[in-house]
Amino acid sequence: MTDTCRNEEISHMIVVDQGSRASPPLVETDTKVLIIDHHQSDSFPKRATVVNACNHHPVATSSLLTYTICSPLHPDVMPKTAWLAVLGIFGDLGVQAMRANLAPPYPEELLLAKKIYRTTHLSNLVALINAPRRTPECNTADAWKLLQHTPDTDPPPTPKRILDGEVNKELLEKLQDARARVKAEIQRCAHTPPTFSKDKRVAVVYIESRYQVHGVIATRWARSLQSNDLEVVIAANGGYVDDKVNFSCRVVRERRVAEGEEGGVNIIEMLKEYAGKDPWVRDNVGADFANGHKEATGGSVRRDVWEAFVKKGLELEMRKTKSKKKE
Repeated sequence: MTDTCRNEEISHMIVVDQGSRASPPLVETDTKVLIIDHHQSDSFPKRATVVNACNHHPVATSSLLTYTICSPLHPDVMPKTAWLAVLGIFGDLGVQAMRANLAPPYPEELLLAKKIYRTTHLSNLVALINAPRRTPECNTADAWKLLQHTPDTDPPPTPKRILDGEVNKELLEKLQDARARVKAEIQRCAHTPPTFSKDKRVAVVYIESRYQVHGVIATRWARSLQSNDLEVVIAANGGYVDDKVNFSCRVVRERRVAEGEEGGVNIIEMLKEYAGKDPWVRDNVGADFANGHKEATGGSVRRDVWEAFVKKGLELEMRKTKSKKKE
């Protein structure tokens, strides 16, 4: 990236949804960097201007922040881009956002866009756009290209036109294939039974899949599991990245609090609490251990660190995980 900025003399760079964590400068040039993000963090890359909404209620997703920044600069494109902001909100906040009214402090034109373009079409498009990144190929460029258009595109793309194949039928079919494969993989992994921590606060579902489905598995179990002590579901995937275990954590339905209310479960702090039970685990979890939001967090750790974490932190016995190489 640094070489590209230097060779092409790029003066400004905008990074969206970076993940918000401390790091050296993203580029070692005089390029001015703007990061638009909403993940929970107090640390960011050096020499960057950051717009972050991690402490805002309701959650202002990266798509909403981008829309809010750009709207005053380009008011003529607002009617054609409001639905993209809603698409990003749905994609990030899921069912919770789909059921919400997008009332103030959300910009009022977003509620209008939600009504005009219909929740069903928007939610179906979210599933298609998210599908490629969950496949082993992770061909996110297909999803990006499907949404590309210029303000003067006539007629302008809409969720329904995209879903009907009027914008790019070839790309649509590729995304539909990716979605079908992801759905089949979710079904394959969805019935893996959970194991519970000694204190019964955490349920762990361990799978091995080349697909990025651990977030979906965690969400499904978090909606269905019920227990007086249970607070969090962790879906761990030992097959996604070689020699690592990637995991997603979700607060169970009964423990969630309404957006904007105080209290509730803070998964980031819980993970740090369990890791802190063993000095070796605490010192080896690394920077990718607990990133995201307090009610929806994830991470990636070495396989040996994961096994020590669940045994010494959560105090449960996990079957020995084997290193699985990708073909």
